[in-house]
Amino acid sequence: MHVAANNHVARPTRHPYHQPAHGRYGNRAFHGSVENVSATGAAIALGEAGVTVDNGTFVDMHVEGLGHLSGRVARTYDGGFAVQFDADGPDLDAVAEAIGRLDRHA
Repeated sequence: MHVAANNHVARPTRHPYHQPAHGRYGNRAFHGSVENVSATGAAIALGEAGVTVDNGTFVDMHVEGLGHLSGRVARTYDGGFAVQFDADGPDLDAVAEAIGRLDRHA
């Protein structure tokens, strides 16, 4: 008998989080807004079309209510990009705490 493996990987819950974000990627400064946040990343809207940033580009930013965060661009979309947070930084404690507050108020 053959049993199929379940390759489904649960993604962390995304929460709407409309707060200002500013920082740098590559040699460019940005000012935008977080669209949503999870324990592993965030989507940043820049409010401008035609964003050109490569996947894997390092991002260093400050997000209102979350503090200093860093990571790598995981994907881009029209008007913004998604950042996967660095897994080994103390930044994730602040993210986890903020998400805990979001979960309690949901």
